[in-house]
Amino acid sequence: ATLTSDSGWATAGTFDGSDTAHILKMTGAGASLNYLSGEVLGNLNIANTSGTVTASVLTGTNNLTVKSLSIEASSASFTAPSGTLTIDGELGSGSLHHGYAFFKDNSGSFVYGTGTVHITTNASTGIGGGSLGITFYNLINDVPTDVAHYHSFDAPHTVTNDFTVQGGGSGYVRIASGQAFTVTGDVSLSKKLATAGGTAAYTFGSLTIEDGGTYSATSGTT
Repeated sequence: ATLTSDSGWATAGTFDGSDTAHILKMTGAGASLNYLSGEVLGNLNIANTSGTVTASVLTGTNNLTVKSLSIEASSASFTAPSGTLTIDGELGSGSLHHGYAFFKDNSGSFVYGTGTVHITTNASTGIGGGSLGITFYNLINDVPTDVAHYHSFDAPHTVTNDFTVQGGGSGYVRIASGQAFTVTGDVSLSKKLATAGGTAAYTFGSLTIEDGGTYSATSGTT
């Protein structure tokens, strides 16, 4: 794969996502994205034309943190780490999908394996995937600090194992109007999971509302 960027990030020092315009763009044929355990990258854009870009740790636990993740080119594919992929920011203004922590185009592929995606963005942000949505294995959302801020599921997402809403903030997770949401395993809420309206169905393997948790149900079927 080829490392390119939307601006000359190498001249700015450490590529840690502090400049929202900096994008680490993976192009060409699929290959490994090698990193050290616990490494933090900026905005990661997967734009390969064949195969898959595989997150692969060089030493230690296979955990990776990025500011945002976008899979938006035709045939682009990203294989997530087997540990935890943490997303702690969002695409900045000027980016194609600014305001999104995670965006996957319908033509792209997110190979989720048996790992966890942990979204900790401390702001209102989107998790979108075109009309087809994104499929996760485990998904954890840490709610934002501000009570008015939320993580918005803007597509019909599926979680094949467990989904958790947690954190020390006062924000919440919102399912956008008309979007279905499916969790095969357990839904565990210690913070608020809300709907923005509509009659789309939600399917949960089980639902646990812990102390401090709230479920605002769809007007459709849960």
